Amino acid sequence: MILAGMAETLYGARISYWSYLTIHFPVLGLLKAGVLVVLILKMFPDGDPQRQPVVSADLPGMSPAERRLTMVLGLCLALWLTDTLHHISPGWIALAAGLYCLWPGSGLTSKKCINEEVNYASLFFVAGILGLGTVLSSTGLGEVVVENLSGLAGFQADRPFWNVAMLTGISTLVAMITNLPACPRS
Repeated sequence: MILAGMAETLYGARISYWSYLTIHFPVLGLLKAGVLVVLILKMFPDGDPQRQPVVSADLPGMSPAERRLTMVLGLCLALWLTDTLHHISPGWIALAAGLYCLWPGSGLTSKKCINEEVNYASLFFVAGILGLGTVLSSTGLGEVVVENLSGLAGFQADRPFWNVAMLTGISTLVAMITNLPACPRS
Protein backbone atom coordinates (compact mmCIF):
# COMPACT_ATOMS: atom_id res chain seq x y z
CA MET A 1 0.00 0.00 0.00
CA ILE A 2 2.80 2.39 0.88
CA LEU A 3 4.72 1.71 -2.35
CA ALA A 4 1.54 2.11 -4.42
CA GLY A 5 0.77 5.40 -2.70
CA MET A 6 4.31 6.67 -3.24
CA ALA A 7 4.25 5.67 -6.91
CA GLU A 8 0.98 7.53 -7.38
CA THR A 9 2.13 10.63 -5.46
CA LEU A 10 5.61 10.92 -6.94
CA TYR A 11 5.10 9.69 -10.50
CA GLY A 12 1.37 9.76 -11.15
CA ALA A 13 1.49 6.00 -11.80
CA ARG A 14 -1.78 4.60 -10.50
CA ILE A 15 -1.56 0.95 -9.49
CA SER A 16 -4.98 -0.64 -9.30
CA TYR A 17 -5.51 -3.64 -7.06
CA TRP A 18 -7.63 -5.40 -9.68
CA SER A 19 -4.97 -5.17 -12.39
CA TYR A 20 -2.31 -6.36 -9.92
CA LEU A 21 -4.54 -9.29 -8.91
CA THR A 22 -5.33 -10.34 -12.48
CA ILE A 23 -1.66 -10.23 -13.45
CA HIS A 24 -0.17 -11.96 -10.41
CA PHE A 25 -2.89 -14.26 -9.00
CA PRO A 26 -2.52 -17.03 -11.60
CA VAL A 27 1.17 -17.45 -10.73
CA LEU A 28 1.48 -16.16 -7.15
CA GLY A 29 -1.86 -17.58 -6.08
CA LEU A 30 -3.01 -20.64 -7.99
CA LEU A 31 0.29 -22.00 -9.32
CA LYS A 32 2.10 -21.37 -6.03
CA ALA A 33 -0.68 -23.09 -4.06
CA GLY A 34 -0.54 -26.11 -6.38
CA VAL A 35 3.25 -26.35 -6.15
CA LEU A 36 3.08 -26.07 -2.35
CA VAL A 37 0.51 -28.87 -2.10
CA VAL A 38 2.60 -31.17 -4.32
CA LEU A 39 5.81 -30.37 -2.41
CA ILE A 40 4.21 -30.90 0.98
CA LEU A 41 2.72 -34.22 -0.07
CA LYS A 42 6.06 -35.38 -1.51
CA MET A 43 8.26 -34.13 1.32
CA PHE A 44 6.01 -35.13 4.21
CA PRO A 45 4.11 -38.25 3.17
CA ASP A 46 1.96 -39.71 5.90
CA GLY A 47 -1.43 -41.20 6.48
CA ASP A 48 -4.39 -39.46 7.98
CA PRO A 49 -3.96 -38.81 11.68
CA GLN A 50 -6.00 -40.97 14.02
CA ARG A 51 -8.09 -38.69 16.13
CA GLN A 52 -10.30 -39.37 19.05
CA PRO A 53 -13.91 -38.38 18.51
CA VAL A 54 -14.52 -35.01 20.06
CA VAL A 55 -17.66 -34.34 21.95
CA SER A 56 -19.25 -31.42 20.18
CA ALA A 57 -19.05 -28.35 22.29
CA ASP A 58 -21.20 -25.40 21.55
CA LEU A 59 -18.83 -22.70 20.41
CA PRO A 60 -19.89 -19.17 21.09
CA GLY A 61 -20.77 -17.07 18.08
CA MET A 62 -18.81 -14.03 17.04
CA SER A 63 -18.97 -11.06 19.34
CA PRO A 64 -20.43 -7.80 18.01
CA ALA A 65 -16.90 -6.35 17.70
CA GLU A 66 -15.76 -9.40 15.72
CA ARG A 67 -18.76 -9.06 13.41
CA ARG A 68 -17.99 -5.35 12.83
CA LEU A 69 -14.34 -6.12 12.09
CA THR A 70 -15.36 -8.89 9.69
CA MET A 71 -17.65 -6.45 7.90
CA VAL A 72 -14.89 -3.81 7.69
CA LEU A 73 -12.41 -6.32 6.24
CA GLY A 74 -15.00 -7.67 3.80
CA LEU A 75 -15.89 -4.15 2.68
CA CYS A 76 -12.19 -3.33 2.22
CA LEU A 77 -11.66 -6.42 0.09
CA ALA A 78 -14.75 -5.66 -2.00
CA LEU A 79 -13.61 -2.07 -2.55
CA TRP A 80 -10.07 -3.19 -3.43
CA LEU A 81 -11.37 -5.70 -5.96
CA THR A 82 -13.62 -3.10 -7.60
CA ASP A 83 -11.17 -0.20 -7.65
CA THR A 84 -11.27 -0.09 -11.45
CA LEU A 85 -14.97 0.81 -11.18
CA HIS A 86 -14.91 3.51 -8.50
CA HIS A 87 -11.25 4.67 -8.88
CA ILE A 88 -10.65 5.06 -5.13
CA SER A 89 -7.05 4.21 -4.37
CA PRO A 90 -6.50 1.09 -2.23
CA GLY A 91 -4.36 3.21 0.08
CA TRP A 92 -7.29 5.51 0.88
CA ILE A 93 -9.51 2.50 1.52
CA ALA A 94 -6.95 1.00 3.89
CA LEU A 95 -6.52 4.36 5.65
CA ALA A 96 -10.28 4.72 6.14
CA ALA A 97 -10.53 1.18 7.52
CA GLY A 98 -7.61 1.79 9.87
CA LEU A 99 -9.12 5.03 11.13
CA TYR A 100 -12.46 3.32 11.72
CA CYS A 101 -10.74 0.50 13.64
CA LEU A 102 -8.85 3.02 15.82
CA TRP A 103 -11.91 5.20 16.41
CA PRO A 104 -13.01 4.55 19.99
CA GLY A 105 -16.68 4.72 18.99
CA SER A 106 -16.27 1.64 16.77
CA GLY A 107 -15.78 -0.55 19.83
CA LEU A 108 -12.81 -2.31 18.22
CA THR A 109 -10.19 -0.60 20.38
CA SER A 110 -10.13 0.71 23.91
CA LYS A 111 -10.54 4.40 24.57
CA LYS A 112 -6.90 4.65 25.70
CA CYS A 113 -5.32 2.66 22.87
CA ILE A 114 -3.88 5.72 21.10
CA ASN A 115 -2.14 6.90 24.26
CA GLU A 116 -1.05 3.54 25.65
CA GLU A 117 -1.13 0.73 23.09
CA VAL A 118 -0.04 2.17 19.72
CA ASN A 119 3.55 1.47 18.68
CA TYR A 120 4.68 4.92 17.61
CA ALA A 121 8.08 3.67 16.47
CA SER A 122 6.57 1.94 13.43
CA LEU A 123 4.48 5.01 12.58
CA PHE A 124 7.53 7.26 12.74
CA PHE A 125 9.50 4.75 10.63
CA VAL A 126 6.85 4.74 7.88
CA ALA A 127 6.56 8.53 8.00
CA GLY A 128 10.34 8.83 7.76
CA ILE A 129 10.53 6.48 4.76
CA LEU A 130 7.75 8.37 2.97
CA GLY A 131 9.41 11.71 3.69
CA LEU A 132 12.83 10.42 2.65
CA GLY A 133 11.42 9.09 -0.62
CA THR A 134 9.89 12.47 -1.41
CA VAL A 135 13.05 14.38 -0.53
CA LEU A 136 15.27 12.05 -2.57
CA SER A 137 12.91 12.19 -5.52
CA SER A 138 12.77 15.99 -5.40
CA THR A 139 16.52 16.45 -5.06
CA GLY A 140 17.35 13.93 -7.81
CA LEU A 141 19.91 12.00 -5.75
CA GLY A 142 18.79 8.66 -7.19
CA GLU A 143 19.21 9.93 -10.73
CA VAL A 144 22.72 11.21 -9.98
CA VAL A 145 23.76 7.87 -8.48
CA VAL A 146 22.31 5.91 -11.43
CA GLU A 147 23.99 8.14 -14.01
CA ASN A 148 27.38 7.77 -12.34
CA LEU A 149 27.03 4.01 -11.86
CA SER A 150 25.75 3.52 -15.41
CA GLY A 151 28.90 5.14 -16.74
CA LEU A 152 31.01 2.70 -14.72
CA ALA A 153 28.94 -0.39 -15.60
CA GLY A 154 30.07 -0.64 -19.22
CA PHE A 155 26.76 -1.52 -20.86
CA GLN A 156 27.21 -3.06 -24.33
CA ALA A 157 24.66 -4.38 -26.82
CA ASP A 158 26.51 -7.68 -27.36
CA ARG A 159 26.56 -8.62 -23.61
CA PRO A 160 22.91 -8.94 -22.51
CA PHE A 161 23.67 -11.03 -19.40
CA TRP A 162 26.20 -8.46 -18.20
CA ASN A 163 23.71 -5.66 -18.85
CA VAL A 164 20.97 -7.38 -16.84
CA ALA A 165 23.37 -8.19 -14.00
CA MET A 166 24.67 -4.63 -13.84
CA LEU A 167 21.17 -3.14 -14.08
CA THR A 168 20.02 -5.41 -11.23
CA GLY A 169 23.03 -4.47 -9.16
CA ILE A 170 22.58 -0.75 -9.80
CA SER A 171 18.87 -0.83 -8.93
CA THR A 172 19.62 -2.79 -5.74
CA LEU A 173 22.34 -0.33 -4.75
CA VAL A 174 20.13 2.68 -5.47
CA ALA A 175 17.30 1.12 -3.43
CA MET A 176 19.71 0.62 -0.53
CA ILE A 177 21.15 4.14 -0.74
CA THR A 178 17.83 5.90 -1.21
CA ASN A 179 14.78 3.70 -0.63
CA LEU A 180 12.37 1.80 -2.83
CA PRO A 181 9.93 4.68 -3.49
CA ALA A 182 12.80 6.84 -4.79
CA CYS A 183 14.14 4.02 -6.99
CA PRO A 184 11.64 3.86 -9.93
CA ARG A 185 12.50 7.32 -11.24
CA SER A 186 16.16 6.37 -11.11
